[in-house]
Amino acid sequence: MGTVFKPNTTFSLTVDGYYVAVKNRILLTGDFTDDDPQVGKLLKPLEVKSALFFTNALNTQSYGIDVVGTVFSEMGEKGKLETMFSFNYNKIMLGDINTTASLVGKEENYFSQRDQSYVLTSAPNYKFNLTFALQQPKFNANLRFIGFSKLDIKSHEQDADGNYISNIYGARIISDASIGFLLRKEMRLIFGCSNLLNTYPSKHDPSYSETGGMYEGVQMGFGGRFYFTKLRVNLL
Repeated sequence: MGTVFKPNTTFSLTVDGYYVAVKNRILLTGDFTDDDPQVGKLLKPLEVKSALFFTNALNTQSYGIDVVGTVFSEMGEKGKLETMFSFNYNKIMLGDINTTASLVGKEENYFSQRDQSYVLTSAPNYKFNLTFALQQPKFNANLRFIGFSKLDIKSHEQDADGNYISNIYGARIISDASIGFLLRKEMRLIFGCSNLLNTYPSKHDPSYSETGGMYEGVQMGFGGRFYFTKLRVNLL
């Protein structure tokens, strides 16, 4: 459900809310080994030591809101500046874990707290985008800031009490910038920089991370700042 507010030609605001319920959501289980009393008797005849499988593990509910505001400004005789701000808030809720009678009591192996944390953090709780786009007849420039909320992802290691150790990824803001020059009517040269401030995700002990590295691309990439050049040609 949403609404659009546009009082004049220089400002617009859209607000959208959503709710999504998924029944019997398909997810991947943890490992079941051949020494399991129930599962083992199915694996041993196949000479399989361990197995995991896709299953309709649980019901989930998601809700959130999207807000986008845009302001259009005149810059000189033929220039225009578009300022856009967007914000998204998102929350996921997990229902009861669905198992068969033979797997009752094995919920932690079937769909562990660690695996649950990956579903809960499949998208940040909030994200915002602030973009400035300047357009001139022979020149254009763009500057963008993107912010992500913090994430709490459980590692595969457990503490002395059996609780999964948290990897906290702090909130981050990255920025991108580019400038373009019109060389000919159908040709434009663009210089740009992604991750202008050279921002990295939170650093963690590689032994606790999913990929075995000190950085993981859970909110954004971990390649740091890089520059690029583009030649854009319009053939139509």
